[in-house]
Amino acid sequence: MSNMDLRQIRQFVAVAEELHFGRAAERLNMTQPPLSQAIQALERELGLRLFDRTKREVKLTPVGEQWFVHARRVLAEATALPDIARKLARGEMGLLRLSSSVLSTIACCQQPSVAFGLPIQTSSSLCAKRQATCRSMPC
Repeated sequence: MSNMDLRQIRQFVAVAEELHFGRAAERLNMTQPPLSQAIQALERELGLRLFDRTKREVKLTPVGEQWFVHARRVLAEATALPDIARKLARGEMGLLRLSSSVLSTIACCQQPSVAFGLPIQTSSSLCAKRQATCRSMPC
């Protein structure tokens, strides 16, 4: 089991974007030796090499190139988490569960202020129910 954290992913992404340990370390406000050690520890933890290093260049391995895409996505999602928490708290996003009878009522009364998306299967079964239910439902 891995104990990987966002700090390690940020370090990997910085080196992958800069392809230079010194510039990446500067960008991360740290010195180069601890950054090199952190990347080596990450590679040991993963059991694979993310970078090919020579004295003259640093480049991503094929696995490193692919992992880079995922690592950037994880960082973007982690960066968005505080805003998501605030939106959830304000009710601006989240999960709303409605029964089929509530959905039928909304569909029958054709409430223009209610917007929702339904999976295709649910939508078609709702239409069938709507025809039967709307005849007997006062809106």
